[in-house]
Amino acid sequence: MHRTTLVLCCNRILHDAPTNSVSAIEIYEEFSAPGLPFVIPSFSILWVVERDAADTPTVDGRVRILQGEGNILGDFPADIDFQGALRTRNMVQIGGLMISLPAPLTVQLLMGGNVVSTMTFPVTVKANLVPQPN
Repeated sequence: MHRTTLVLCCNRILHDAPTNSVSAIEIYEEFSAPGLPFVIPSFSILWVVERDAADTPTVDGRVRILQGEGNILGDFPADIDFQGALRTRNMVQIGGLMISLPAPLTVQLLMGGNVVSTMTFPVTVKANLVPQPN
């Protein structure tokens, strides 16, 4: 059975080809802004998936990003190809997200049309983030 073993959402992901190592830069836990709307300029997802030897070596994957009650901000293909291995990393880079509601941001990861992992990030508006004149 295909299974998700790790999901990270961050500003960017660095993949070092000679060592095959991955670094996640600025891991996201929540979003705060002085007002709405605001833009998250870079949104990256590291998705690690494992399979059993009898499982298919490819899976139709998708990343869906929602805010509030079903407001879809993006729906992106993220096909998974194990290339003969039992474990693979899928790295998804999204150029930017416009946040227009003070509502949680949800990232859904899907395999074969089924949601297999969900992450939710609080979104808050804090007017005191803007420096006030004296």
